[in-house]
Amino acid sequence: MYLKRKLLTLVVIKFVNHIFRWLVVDIFSKNIIAEKLLFVFWSNGYHLTTLQDLQHELDMRPGSIYYKLGNKEALCRLAMEFYIDGLNSKFLEAKTKSESPIKVLKEFVVLLLKDFKSTSPNYLCFLMKIMTEINDRNSPLFTSAKIAIDSFHFKIESLLIEARERGEIRNATCCKSTAILIQSFIDGVRIATKKSTHDVAIADITDDFFGFLF
Repeated sequence: MYLKRKLLTLVVIKFVNHIFRWLVVDIFSKNIIAEKLLFVFWSNGYHLTTLQDLQHELDMRPGSIYYKLGNKEALCRLAMEFYIDGLNSKFLEAKTKSESPIKVLKEFVVLLLKDFKSTSPNYLCFLMKIMTEINDRNSPLFTSAKIAIDSFHFKIESLLIEARERGEIRNATCCKSTAILIQSFIDGVRIATKKSTHDVAIADITDDFFGFLF
């Protein structure tokens, strides 16, 4: 009886380990695929991305792509989720650097711009690019992108509200308008980093901008 129980325990442990390894590999593979999809859709745009582009980037046959990942819209959604996860990770990283809302916000902006400078194939935010190209408010992709952008604005505005409550910025500061200004700054620096022939000192420019605002 003891041997049977021990044997059963070993079989269960082996099965659980197999499932765990499968899940880890699957998650890892999904992230790699999502990153490749993001590059394709961000570079070409949604409408101009072809099945051949996806085949080449993923190194998969059309049948395998549709069977494992879904249609073109599903692939773009996967890329979008990967992009949004990246934004959220940077926000959480910035929050670990300081307890000051303004310092967190400044660090968040710097992290976004530095990563964008090194990895982005296009000067437009990926979410804005999708919304601009699709331009159909009834499209699920358009809706998902808009929700993500609204969430991004809410994060910025929430930090500003907290900063105002702590006395880090003036009481008269309109947090909603200031959040729009900060988003405009991010968009402007993105364009500058992609089109300028000179190196853009992101941290210094961000410091100057925040000094001007507050």
